[in-house]
Amino acid sequence: MLADNGGEDSDGLRPLTKAMMWYDYRVQEFNLAHLYLVFGEIGDKTVGLKGGTTAYLIKRYNKFLFPKLWDSLNELYKDFKT
Repeated sequence: MLADNGGEDSDGLRPLTKAMMWYDYRVQEFNLAHLYLVFGEIGDKTVGLKGGTTAYLIKRYNKFLFPKLWDSLNELYKDFKT
């Protein structure tokens, strides 16, 4: 998805990539806040209004919206040494 083109951004992918990362981050932030809200209000063993369990909420929290985006970033920096 992402290519190393010498720091050039001639195709405008950098702003799109950053926007997708930010959106994914915000969804994860909401999922975590919702999870803690549920734990604090009804506990972690109660079934939700639509029959869902907190196990589903936990599983949903661990999923990214754009996993290929994150995989490509990991691939770009896999050989990075500090």
